Amino acid sequence: GTGSTVILNAAGGGVSQTSGSITTNALALRGSGTFTLDSDPGPGGVNNDVVTLAVGSTTAGATDGLINVAYRDINAVTIGTAGGASGLTTRGGNATVIAENGNLTVNTAIDTRSTPGSGATTTGGDITLTTLAGGTNIALNANVTGDQVDFNTLGSIPTAAGVIVNATVNTAN
Repeated sequence: GTGSTVILNAAGGGVSQTSGSITTNALALRGSGTFTLDSDPGPGGVNNDVVTLAVGSTTAGATDGLINVAYRDINAVTIGTAGGASGLTTRGGNATVIAENGNLTVNTAIDTRSTPGSGATTTGGDITLTTLAGGTNIALNANVTGDQVDFNTLGSIPTAAGVIVNATVNTAN
């Protein structure tokens, strides 16, 4: 509900959502493994609706390991900070985020490198950011770092001053 945070903390295996929905102010994905939260929406499908999504941690001593994440939101979603997780930090894993009927906003850094904050981008996983509805945008207000980044939108990709995309970049709209 409003103001709440859901924290999913996996130990190696991950989480696979096949039905139902996660509806909350913030969703934090922690631990290690694969988080598959992107099944097709609709009756009997997954209809997640969170305001803020945060994955992994860059905090010294954090126990988060390699994380692969695939997340689909029925509306808009913002990459931010929640439940001890910060931005989208996968430590070498791949990340896919889809916003079906709204903007996808990156307010906290996305970094898929094996060692967040340092090292070659080739140590990072691939990143795919997608909006599906016409006129929706992928807004970059924080850095995006990975091996390959794909931006898929029917709208635009507004980028705040000073934001760096450090990767091989592909765009489709």
